[in-house]
Amino acid sequence: TAWWAELIEAVDSVHDWTLTFVGPEVKPARPTPVQRGTKSLAVKAERRELTKAHLDEADAVVLFNPGVGHPNLAEGWVPALEAIRASGRPLLVTGHSEMDSRRDLTALEARYGALRFAAPPC
Repeated sequence: TAWWAELIEAVDSVHDWTLTFVGPEVKPARPTPVQRGTKSLAVKAERRELTKAHLDEADAVVLFNPGVGHPNLAEGWVPALEAIRASGRPLLVTGHSEMDSRRDLTALEARYGALRFAAPPC
């Protein structure tokens, strides 16, 4: 079972999760169901750009090691970042390394100003 199946156990009050991987380089895949007792997780993968309309059903957005601050990737992230911001959804960003995380954080702060954190960046 993939590591994201652990989401089922992460929050006691949520019983049905849908995790959708989206992006221009995502390999499309049919939904993969995971069941643990009364809890379930459906994992989907869709090759497409992220727009505000796609976020209407989302509770939150996670960017896994996106490289939004990398000089070769930053401009490509602008439309998705604007859609996420317009959606008002919470955003979790992970980093490949400490340097990558600092670069992404610096880029996000340069674009959007001071950011609010539920937990301080590590």
